[in-house]
Amino acid sequence: MAKNEMKCKPKAGAMDYGTKEHLARIRPAVIGVVGKSKINPISFVNHEIISKKILFMRILCCLCLVGVFSTPLKANESFQITSKIGGFVQIRYHDYQDESSTSTFKVKRTHLRWFGNIGQDWIYFVQVDASDLNKNHFRDGIIKWMKYDFINITVGQSFIPYSIVNEIPTYKIYLLDPPIPYLNLSNTRDIGIRLDGKVVSQTINYAVGIYNGSSINKLDTNRSKDLIGKISIYPFKRLHKYAEKFRIMTGYHGSNYLFRDKSQAKKKRYNFASDFQYEHIRFFGEYFSESEGNINSSGWYITGAYKILDGKHCSFPPALETALRYEYFDPNNDIAGDWQNAITLGLNIFVNDYIKLQGNYKFKREGKEEANDEFIMQLQVKFGIK
Repeated sequence: MAKNEMKCKPKAGAMDYGTKEHLARIRPAVIGVVGKSKINPISFVNHEIISKKILFMRILCCLCLVGVFSTPLKANESFQITSKIGGFVQIRYHDYQDESSTSTFKVKRTHLRWFGNIGQDWIYFVQVDASDLNKNHFRDGIIKWMKYDFINITVGQSFIPYSIVNEIPTYKIYLLDPPIPYLNLSNTRDIGIRLDGKVVSQTINYAVGIYNGSSINKLDTNRSKDLIGKISIYPFKRLHKYAEKFRIMTGYHGSNYLFRDKSQAKKKRYNFASDFQYEHIRFFGEYFSESEGNINSSGWYITGAYKILDGKHCSFPPALETALRYEYFDPNNDIAGDWQNAITLGLNIFVNDYIKLQGNYKFKREGKEEANDEFIMQLQVKFGIK
């Protein structure tokens, strides 16, 4: 026959892959290899050895990743990657009423951020601080999937979903130092995975995350994880424009809550807050509570800010904003006289869209009277961010 009509005959002993005959031939070889490597094949599927909690965690993460990566890109969508650079510099002068303390100039923050979009549904954000004296130069690094309003998924290191203070960008703060109860009863940044979204016609916002619980730039030191979350409710959002930004919020932070390591102490924190904004006025306050063993701590603060001049109609005088805060903190509710409180007065001068000058005077009082008032001034220059 012609060459193009010739057919190759199978060699003697040849067989199709995947047939019973083929599997019967290779099974002894596979078992022999496993036997030589001293690997028990049953251990790969022995679910009794695997902790149920660890298995649940892995399944949850896999479901989140499958949901994210299974989102198809439509043919008519243009896939674009954007990239922006921004940042700000904050230089301070700090003085104290106590004459034994030193007054000093210092570079408080030098933040440089790189951020942008990957396609329609993804964003990335990286931020470093070159001036951190504790050498925590890496501040934020996240990747976020945000296709739907009702659910977003964020992985990486960022502010935890707890407290109004963590929602306000550092370059937009009304007063220069955070409240005392926040500093003692809340964390700032951590590494983990977070789900958040808006539901019920965007009148309810939620956020919940699982974090290492080791704070910024630290790997976990045990198998336990922290559960952190908050819920914000806007009861008047669709009723009246004057009250549409009023909200109430509650938060929870359970330290060593998930997959608990019994050698680690369990700590619980609760947070209740309210926030009102309208045009140039904002009032917000929070109550913090913490219980760890037999020690219960608590504290609260209330802050008000009012922009006297908006600077839109004339270049001089520039925009002016006043701010006032009262704060109270009790490190142990069962011990008398260990409380702290303070009243802070602030004036913010917006020279233009990029330069801001802030001045604060803090009247500090404690169970034991001491001369420890503080005066702070800060000059801020920003670029590439709003």
